[in-house]
Amino acid sequence: MANVQKIFSIFVLLIFNPISATISVPVLIWSNHNDAPELPMPTSSQVSTEDFRNIYLKGISQSKHENILIFIQNKLSLEDITHYGDVYSSDTDGGAFHNVQTYLEQPGSVSLPSVENPHKALLDVTSDFKGNVVELKTPEDISGLKLSAKDSNIVRITLPDTGDSVEERLRNNDAFVSSVVDRVQQSGLPYTALYTAKGASRISFDEIYTGRHLLAVDDDINNGTFLNVTCGNGTRIMLYAKAIKISLYKITSANKIETLYNSSMLPQQDVAECAEIINATSGVVGISVNYNIMAEVFKEVTLTFIFNISKNTRTWDMTGLQVNYTLNMNNTQQLVDMKVASIASPFGFSYHCSNGGAYVEKNVTTEVNPDNFVVRLNFKELQVQAGIKNNKFGRVNDCQGFFTIPILSGLFMTAIMAIILFWGLNMITSLKTMDKFDDPKGKNITVNVSE
Repeated sequence: MANVQKIFSIFVLLIFNPISATISVPVLIWSNHNDAPELPMPTSSQVSTEDFRNIYLKGISQSKHENILIFIQNKLSLEDITHYGDVYSSDTDGGAFHNVQTYLEQPGSVSLPSVENPHKALLDVTSDFKGNVVELKTPEDISGLKLSAKDSNIVRITLPDTGDSVEERLRNNDAFVSSVVDRVQQSGLPYTALYTAKGASRISFDEIYTGRHLLAVDDDINNGTFLNVTCGNGTRIMLYAKAIKISLYKITSANKIETLYNSSMLPQQDVAECAEIINATSGVVGISVNYNIMAEVFKEVTLTFIFNISKNTRTWDMTGLQVNYTLNMNNTQQLVDMKVASIASPFGFSYHCSNGGAYVEKNVTTEVNPDNFVVRLNFKELQVQAGIKNNKFGRVNDCQGFFTIPILSGLFMTAIMAIILFWGLNMITSLKTMDKFDDPKGKNITVNVSE
């Protein structure tokens, strides 16, 4: 138990050590036999991809008759382990990592708090591995797991992303890890297990500098939208959104709508292009991008962003957003205009909004019709700029003003406390002390009291 608490304390300390990796994911390694290669403890706050491959993975994969269990989940960060692992309790049982903590108590276990893109290193080692490679994607696949004692094996287990909350998903994955390990241990085979993730659940700072800015996010971490298009008139437009969700509603009555579909959209590769609405003389340009929809509702979806660039006022603004979609149910193509909020900035500035906002159709009728559908778009972490001179976003014009609700609340409470302080000081300074005292050798002081 003391060993585990020491390991997890390393995680807690290294949270406050600034790191500069784009993808920083913890890796937990343990083995059930003493013949496993001795792995060194990390000497720095971060292990690079190359060091992880050469120092840790190379020795494990080259061992004879070794069974390597690789547990991969979608996202994992140090904060997940410290928060859901109940590491701040003296009598902790591991919390959501109960079984993993038990395995880490075995001799020779190593915890790497921060590894740069370990998934890439694992893919490289797996591709060069000369033994058997087995894939497990669901808990049901465990029953068919058979490993040869004469050969080396890699078992790559994709942990499911199921559960209503982060803690529940981690507990389910911990139970899945235990079921696979128990299966291998019952067969009496030696093994070395690695527990990690494809990406980080929380983004680390690449660099620290003053002013508001959009943190750079690696494309492997999320399936966002990034557009960089230069139109025929030389106007370059860049747009980034961490997530774009599309919702389809059907009007069933005058006061009731039914949700038919709600999911994220993934942009197709190399399909962003200037739209046909370009008018170089008036400064109106547009870019279109096609999206893949993994559902039976939409056949295809195309978004067109319309910008107006004014050289007189030296400003740009996004004046329109169009959605061109085709439904599988009726194979009818629809082109709708969305209500667009005020998205504008001076030249050289980009527009950024953490909560990009929701956009609905302009002309929505309440007529009950089988073909009457309503489309809604939701953007998250939207950043856009038109008229870019270089290949990066300019200074940020954030949609959220400086005086946010928390800031205003803090100023209000500070003002109240300041008023109380000054009122108290004023009361103290208004106190009057006695300026006359009785002299036992002199005449007594008499005070006339009038009724």
